[in-house]
Amino acid sequence: MRVSQLRPHHIEDLYSALVTEGQSGSSIRKIHRALRQSLAWAHRRGYVSIIATDGIELPPLGAREMEPPSSDNVRKVIEYLLAADPDWGTLVAVIAWTGCRRGEVAGLRWEDVDFKQGNLLIRRSVAAVPGGSQVTGTNTGYIRRIAIGPKTMKHLKAHSKRSEARAKSCDARVEASSYIFSPDPAGQRPYNPYTITRTFVNACKEAGVPRMRLHDCDTTPPRRFSRAAQAWAR
Repeated sequence: MRVSQLRPHHIEDLYSALVTEGQSGSSIRKIHRALRQSLAWAHRRGYVSIIATDGIELPPLGAREMEPPSSDNVRKVIEYLLAADPDWGTLVAVIAWTGCRRGEVAGLRWEDVDFKQGNLLIRRSVAAVPGGSQVTGTNTGYIRRIAIGPKTMKHLKAHSKRSEARAKSCDARVEASSYIFSPDPAGQRPYNPYTITRTFVNACKEAGVPRMRLHDCDTTPPRRFSRAAQAWAR
């Protein structure tokens, strides 16, 4: 639709559809602010005669109801990925078994893993931005250390060996500063969070389980996903 044809009822229909899909009122308000700024700019330049976001009814603020995934479905997805692609299986397993956000796991480097003590240092996150991704601080702004179970550690060690072998075959080298999960053999760049979500959604479908929202699973507090999977993970 051309921006000059955009009217308030079009935007209200969009927001209603987002509510039906499970988006929270706060998320829709972020979208609204972005639209409002863009349309105000277009109005100042004479591209539109009205600012279509003015005067529309916004959905009420409130917590979005989330359906915590069952431990059986979590297990099926992780086991499917571990068999189909161990790298991706390990990534999703770390999210599930630690409760970390997808961006925090994407930002993990090998220097953040303490194999002796069995823990991870969460000190950065990867955010999706137009045209790619950007490394930032954690969502809370705090650095924290998370203990991980022996099963998680086992998969991380196996992933480390695969990463080193893959890098060697490409005449590259995995450094302590390399990203643990990376599309690059040397681990020089992290995965985009959107890629992680897309892979997870596809895995749910291929594993034959109901679609689960990865963002709902790692939202804190509470960490529903990790609680559902911790007993099995250990």
